[in-house]
Amino acid sequence: MSEDNSVFIGRKPAMNYVLAVVTQFNKGSNTVIVKARGKSISRAVDVVEITRNRFINNLKIDDITIGTENLKLENKNVNVSFMEITVSKQEEAPVTSPTEPPIEPSEAPAEAPEPPVEPPEALTEAPTEPPVEPPEAPAEAPEPPVEPPEAPAEAPEPSIE
Repeated sequence: MSEDNSVFIGRKPAMNYVLAVVTQFNKGSNTVIVKARGKSISRAVDVVEITRNRFINNLKIDDITIGTENLKLENKNVNVSFMEITVSKQEEAPVTSPTEPPIEPSEAPAEAPEPPVEPPEALTEAPTEPPVEPPEAPAEAPEPPVEPPEAPAEAPEPSIE
């Protein structure tokens, strides 16, 4: 299987990887492998679930591979967990009820026209009273023009005697 259809999960937000998975499917890939190591495993699961529940409803999980890789870091051997989730689009089947078997076209009942439904009497009676119109608001009288206040008359100056 080609590595072109793989999405490697890292530290970026999950929606970045969801976009990458959706883009792979839109480019024509039938299968996409979501790969993650260490702390990114939970983000890989989130990416697949978000893609399946919000963007591609007919997404099918084909395979889940888990394991441990032995990495040599700074003269030390470190065990790191990894996960690969293989997803693919499944063909959309007609939706049927889980309790009823699918109906074959030859068994489908012919559609009969429904009889007309008559409304209850309460809805067919015409109102006996004419509609009440709201009273008209009284016309407002225009406000009188405002005149500037008169200057106070000058009082005679007291004389000092």
